[in-house]
Amino acid sequence: MILNIETFENIKRLIENRAEENRYLEFKGELPRPANRIVKEVVAFANAEGGELVIGIKEQNSAAAELNPLEKRRGIREQIAQVIDTNTDPKLENYEIISINDENDDSRAYVVIRVKKSPKAPHMDTSSHKYYIRRDNRAEPMIDSEVRALLFKRGITRNLLIEIGSNIELITKTMKFVNNLLSSDPQKRKPYLFVPLKDEAWRSFVYSGYSYIAPPEVLSKLISA
Repeated sequence: MILNIETFENIKRLIENRAEENRYLEFKGELPRPANRIVKEVVAFANAEGGELVIGIKEQNSAAAELNPLEKRRGIREQIAQVIDTNTDPKLENYEIISINDENDDSRAYVVIRVKKSPKAPHMDTSSHKYYIRRDNRAEPMIDSEVRALLFKRGITRNLLIEIGSNIELITKTMKFVNNLLSSDPQKRKPYLFVPLKDEAWRSFVYSGYSYIAPPEVLSKLISA
């Protein structure tokens, strides 16, 4: 589970509890050099279930051992973001970079990179031309079958979103027409033929996923129509 580390108290608690690196948590005592070495850890989280990379905590035997805050540098978050953005394919979007001041020294801070599970996975670390995934407490190269499985899932997600979008557009137009028709003068209303959604058409609507997010009143009108 992602801890959502946001305060100095959160940072201190990691040391007090001897928090261990796991599938969702990684410690770095300093900013890796070259900086693009950070991309491996970030894409590994994105290709798995998400996680947080905490920079400024030294680990010992994979457990938080010592605070080692970074010297504050102007624009450090922007520099890290640029490294991530220019070394991931497809470009990673679901992440944020948080700077946490060291309350014992105003000139130092910790950096937390929080990464969400990405719907666009798998992401490649283009600096090494490899795909990584988080396994237990480390980032490891993905095997071919894992890459293919995520690519297939990405394709299904994309097609489903397109299908949902098409259904939303069709349903919106239909409901607008029905509402206009019902508000018109019955004496002047022209006859119209409505073809109900049945069998394959109705199943396509349900499988599109729109039935799970449509307002109840819209579904009721569709069913009654």
